[in-house]
Amino acid sequence: MAPLHENSENEMEDEEILEVIEVDDEGPVENEESDDSIFQILAHTDDVLRIEISNNLHWLATGSMDDTCTVYDIESNSNEPYMCIKHTDSVEYVSFNFSSTLLATGDLKGQIFVTRLENKSMVCDIQDCLKEQNENDDDAPEALKFLFWHKTKDILIGGTGEGIVWAWIIENDEVADIKIFSCATNDPVVSAKLIPNSNQLLAVYQDGFIRSWDLESTAKKELNLGSPCTQLDVHPTKSNIVAVGLEDETTVLVQLDKNAVFARFGDPVKNQQENEASNENGGEVTAIAFCGSHPWLAVGKENGNLTIYDTNTKTTRVTIEHESSAIVSLLWESTKEAIYIISASYDGKIRVMDARDGKILKLLSAGTEIFELIKFAKPNEPLKLIAACAEGVVKMFDL
Repeated sequence: MAPLHENSENEMEDEEILEVIEVDDEGPVENEESDDSIFQILAHTDDVLRIEISNNLHWLATGSMDDTCTVYDIESNSNEPYMCIKHTDSVEYVSFNFSSTLLATGDLKGQIFVTRLENKSMVCDIQDCLKEQNENDDDAPEALKFLFWHKTKDILIGGTGEGIVWAWIIENDEVADIKIFSCATNDPVVSAKLIPNSNQLLAVYQDGFIRSWDLESTAKKELNLGSPCTQLDVHPTKSNIVAVGLEDETTVLVQLDKNAVFARFGDPVKNQQENEASNENGGEVTAIAFCGSHPWLAVGKENGNLTIYDTNTKTTRVTIEHESSAIVSLLWESTKEAIYIISASYDGKIRVMDARDGKILKLLSAGTEIFELIKFAKPNEPLKLIAACAEGVVKMFDL
């Protein structure tokens, strides 16, 4: 894998509010059969669901429906796996700790393994979320909804379909302590983020609540947003501001210190009427991402549409309407010349757009479904994109 460059966040002058843009035949031609990747690895025998790169840019980990996690040594010249971690169900989550020494993997049943990368030894077998799945019960809550590490400590955080958030404190290659964050409703926790430079854990739930937990005392604050939550993002520089995507196709901005909604993008009543009239599924929020250098928020939806909002003026900057499937990932990238928003859709399309006007600058195709897209950047090297794809393949793209 080729090394990549660090992205810069340089300021640019703001533009006026822009109109809706419809992608037509004059834009880039979408060829479903094409594959624009510059490099690929057959990492698994089934779909790749998750992909992550360690903070030191040394390791690449992938989780798959083939019940395994595969780890690659990026610094080596070999495409052979460094190691393979076997589970008994689909590996939906992979996460490196802050020091890039430990890897956590979680599967569909809720089994969690923590592996030390240096010697490939399993240091923890966490079964607190373990749940036997009934093949005939399609409505059973997922055992795991997310799994990630604390940014500066060896604390592993996971959320369950039964509304419980766990925090496992790892010391001396074992679980030294456990914190449990639960609420009375037991509705599934959908997503969670750590608030930068604080002891606060923020979680959003299917019951429509956003809850802020103190990691030490487990005390909580909560706010009802009025619709089941689907996505969450915390502003990278203004950690008091968060965005939550909702099932009613709207997105709300919440100010944490006031525990209040201060902006809502979209009209749930209008959305419902339009969906009933068209007899189609609407635009449930499937991806959401703040821009670090500008007061902009990107929101991707189930119907493939992408909207960029101005969080200062609380207005729509631009909406890009694609005849596409759900947007699965949104990434921001800045250079001295421009600022870009990159979207990846489930149907395998990657669009690189000028965030100022929504113009599509590059259209890439994976030739197969994409489940997740991440950036890979090393100093003084061109930016690359890495995608977790169907049929066990990991693909790299050049911008």
